[in-house]
This record gives sequence, structure tokens and C-alpha cells, in this order.
Amino acid sequence: MRRETDDYWTESDVQKFAKNSEIFSFDNEEERPGNLFSNTSSSKVHSTLKEVIGTGGTTSVSVSDVKKKHIPDLSELMSDKSLNIVLEADQVFDPLVQTKGKIPIEEEVKLIRRQIQNRWDPIEEKSTVQRMVLGQPYSLELYRTLDRKRNLLNCAIDVGDGSAILAVTLFLMRTLKKSLFNNILANNPIAANHYIHYLSTRMQINDLTDTLTMLGRNKDASMKQFEITCQISNTQRQLKRLTSCVQNHFTGDKDRFHVERFIKLLEWQQTTGAPEVQSVADCLHYLCKNHWSKAKNDPHSPFLISQQYGVNEKLFQWTALVVHAQMKAWGDIDNIFMTKQWLGGSKLKTALPIEYVVKKLYKLEAPKETLVSYIRLIDNMDHRLSIAKSIRCDRGILDTYTAMRDRLGLISYLANLDPKSEDYKYAEQLLSSTPTKWKN
Repeated sequence: MRRETDDYWTESDVQKFAKNSEIFSFDNEEERPGNLFSNTSSSKVHSTLKEVIGTGGTTSVSVSDVKKKHIPDLSELMSDKSLNIVLEADQVFDPLVQTKGKIPIEEEVKLIRRQIQNRWDPIEEKSTVQRMVLGQPYSLELYRTLDRKRNLLNCAIDVGDGSAILAVTLFLMRTLKKSLFNNILANNPIAANHYIHYLSTRMQINDLTDTLTMLGRNKDASMKQFEITCQISNTQRQLKRLTSCVQNHFTGDKDRFHVERFIKLLEWQQTTGAPEVQSVADCLHYLCKNHWSKAKNDPHSPFLISQQYGVNEKLFQWTALVVHAQMKAWGDIDNIFMTKQWLGGSKLKTALPIEYVVKKLYKLEAPKETLVSYIRLIDNMDHRLSIAKSIRCDRGILDTYTAMRDRLGLISYLANLDPKSEDYKYAEQLLSSTPTKWKN
């Protein structure tokens, strides 16, 4: 049971009303949808103000205290004008509060009646927006003319409070013809962006698409439709919706081309039984790993899928290199970069810088013979020597000194090798077979 005090029984009904004035709140939950835009809304700032702002707006905590408590900068929570409204709120004269207990009850009743009457008559738009920022009772339904509604939105935009802007925008949406509302959105991009975000977060896709199209943002509308369609888990339904989406929303040749390719990829996955992957690159990785030996015209061939979806040579070679190196299939790597010639032998054919190939092979722990064979494919001798040293490939370094006819380099590097190692014996063989006239 509630514990009653003497003060409770001696207070007048008017004084009790002053303490509980929120019972006359005309707030509408839809008009105050919450803090959707934290960078411009004041709804998060009140707790921060308790930490930072003392009585009369003076600082009550030090800068170091603010940093320790990770209190965000007020400019990140609300606009300067919204902050000024909050800081100046204590300076506003409220007759009911300021005169409480100092005037007869009859006068208090008159003040209450005047306040209630004011709530049924539209006050200045700026004052209503200030009430919205401060979380005080307000009513938008009193603004019935188009001019006053427009002025109300302009005041909210001028203050820069996101929740107030959205609340007014939703009020206009409910109380105006669609043509008038669309005209206001077209002339107020800030309000339009808040409304678009509101529709997006609530997944009201049809309204969102119509609004974006009305604003001339056709590409945004089509991409939003595509984004939502891609979230469908059932592949059959997704394909059906994507086909409808590309027909109704994608008019640009470039965007339509990419969406149609995506549809073909999903269809390919369905017909071949391949796992559902997120991109052509993922698909290529799967095929290189599981179907590398397929004929080039086979539906599972990585070469065919690369051709059909325009995979560039660099991506194809890099994916194949990584897959086969991870599988330790070192013999297959030559098939990626080497092509057979008419008269026998093979020739290097790579879209990748060969030094990238060498470093990736080293990182994936390729055997020494494989590393040396690819180091030898680097044309520039100085660059070849630098790469061999960077991955500490002794055999590659020795071969490069030999190719450069640098006998002194061989002798110098031999001194750094373990006399019991195979590379030391290899270096001795090279020195014994090289002419002594080689200098540098």
C-alpha cells in the first residue's frame, strides 16, 4: 500500500496537477518514433547533460572525468540549436512552477485553465518544436492549414532535431493529400531523407520504392528492391522475384546487365547442384578445387564459367594458384602459368607479376624446386636477386649469381652457408664449374 504523507493531503488539486501535468500529454507514439537519427536528435542528450552540465549551465565535471566515462561530444548527439534549447529551458518562466505556494488557489486555477486552453489553440510553430526537443507535451493536430504545417516542418529542420523532423514529417504524411505531401518532400531533402530512412528501417518497401521514384532516385529504388530480393532464402522464389525486379526496375543497360548475370549464376547453381555461393569468385574457387580437370566446355569447368561471367585473367590465375597451393598440388600450378608451344617446350603466360606468384608460393610453403623454377622466370637479374633474398631461397640466390656471372658474389654467399647443407655443396659445384675470369 502506498505510504501517504502530510504534504500529499495538504496539497491542493491544482498543486497536484502541477506535479503531474503529463496526464494532459497529447503525444502520439507514431509522432515520436524514437531516436532514429542519433546525430541530430536530443533524446539521448539528457543523461549526458546530467554528467556534464550543472545548474545554470556550468561545468560540473572535469575534462578527464568526461574521457574516463567515455561521454560522447554533445555535437555528435544533437545540433547546436537543439542544445541551446535544452540549455535555456531552465530560464523559461513557468508561472505555475514559479508561483507555486505563493498565490491563492483561485489564481492557480486560472493559470491551469489558461494552459489547457492554449493546448487547444495552435501556438507558434517554433514553440511547439521547442517542446518536442525538450520532451514536453505538445500536439500537432491543432495545425490544420497547409501554410502552418509547412512552417512547422521548416522550424523543425531549422532546429536540426532528427526526431522532431521525422515526427512532423509523419504528421504531414497522415494529414495531407499524397500529391501535397510528395511536393513537400521534393522541396525538403532533409525531411525526405529522414522519411526514407524511416521506411527502410521498417521494411515498408512499396512505400519506400514509390517515394524514391517520386524523388527521381530511380537507381536507389531499384537497388533497394534488389537488396530486399537477395535476402529471400528460397532460391526458386528469389529467382522469380529477381526476374520481376529486373523487368520493372532496372532500365539502365549496365545495371540490368549485371543483375541478369546474377540471375544466370543462380540458375547455373540450380542446374549443376553446386553449393549456393555469394559471388562468381566464390564459384570459381569451388570449381578450381573440385572440377579443375573437367573439359573446358563442361558446365562445371572453371574455364567455362570464367568465360561466361567475364572473369579477368588476373582473378582466374590468382584463384587457381591459391587453391592448388593450398591443396599442395604443385604439379598443377604449371598448367596455370605455362603454355605449350608448337615446336615443343613451354612458355610463361601470366597476367600476374611473377614476383607476386613467387611470394605467394613461398607463403603457402611451396617446395624448394617449385620456388626456384619460378624465381628463374623473373627477367630482371637485380630484381630476381632481391626477390630470392627476400624469401631466403638459397638455391635461387646462387642460381642468380651464376646467371649474373658474379663469381665474387658466389664466394661471398658461400661463406654464409652451413658447410653441411646441400646448398653449400651446390655452391661449391657452381664455383668449380664457373670460369675464374668472372669478376662482378
